[in-house]
Amino acid sequence: MDPERPAPGGPGPSQQISVTVPEGLKLGVYANFLVVSRLKVAPTMVGKIMGALNTNMTGYEDKFGLVREVG
Repeated sequence: MDPERPAPGGPGPSQQISVTVPEGLKLGVYANFLVVSRLKVAPTMVGKIMGALNTNMTGYEDKFGLVREVG
């Protein structure tokens, strides 16, 4: 094994990513349907997205009460 290369699946060099959001989109875009635009997401990110949605929904319901389904 090469000591200069991390083991597969092991920790590698950290990488910093910079994201710039246009002023008009910083507060988000309202949608009464799930998708406003199409996104391509790596399968490895799906669990993290679901976790973030769950965390944010729980926080919202803690603050404003349970969200009930319509219909």
